[in-house]
Amino acid sequence: MYLVNPTEGQIGPYATIPVFGATNWKGSWFGRPVQWCGLVYASALHLLSRYDSDGPWLQIAKGITAAGLQTTWPLEDPDRVGLLPDFIWLKSQNRDGPPINPGTTQAHVPELFGAGTIYDITRLPVNDCFIHAPCAIRDVTEDYASASFTVDGWGAARSERPYYVLVSGWEGATPHVSVWEPGHPADPAPNGSSVNRAFVVGGELLIIGVDGPVRIRIAKRTQ
Repeated sequence: MYLVNPTEGQIGPYATIPVFGATNWKGSWFGRPVQWCGLVYASALHLLSRYDSDGPWLQIAKGITAAGLQTTWPLEDPDRVGLLPDFIWLKSQNRDGPPINPGTTQAHVPELFGAGTIYDITRLPVNDCFIHAPCAIRDVTEDYASASFTVDGWGAARSERPYYVLVSGWEGATPHVSVWEPGHPADPAPNGSSVNRAFVVGGELLIIGVDGPVRIRIAKRTQ
């Protein structure tokens, strides 16, 4: 990764180099940014920053995302505008290669501008499973019998935009699931609300359909 601008051009800082030699592609990859690869690395740095807040990981992750935005094809190229180039020629500042879906850039644009997150993952170490959500996951608590967490939801019209929370690796029978609004008393009737739930026993997947910010509690059945 370039932490010092290698040229006098705008593209350079936080550009990432995933190939350190040559391939069967004509020419050399030495020093050549391929930002769509670096953006995947940035996702891992976002997760790492939670466990080492004193490190530079969040700054680097945001820098990689900003560089990804910077390298996308501009408005002057209407056929490829907004798409990621395969690679960058640093000296000429030219984008080259096939245009690529910009999803790896967009995945962490909200964090770059302090506007939340559009994908989050959290491990539950006691129950050895993972929570996946299309929004921030926070205030996680757990013991061997249950796990509770809050998901933030998205958008002003969030009541009209339901989404799904996936819990992967939850073992055992279909658990009790309670869903309620944050700051309100817990739902006294597990599985009693109208949210959509499905439990795949063989795949150990719990799918919880909700809308807006909610608090979720998953509890193992005792009988």
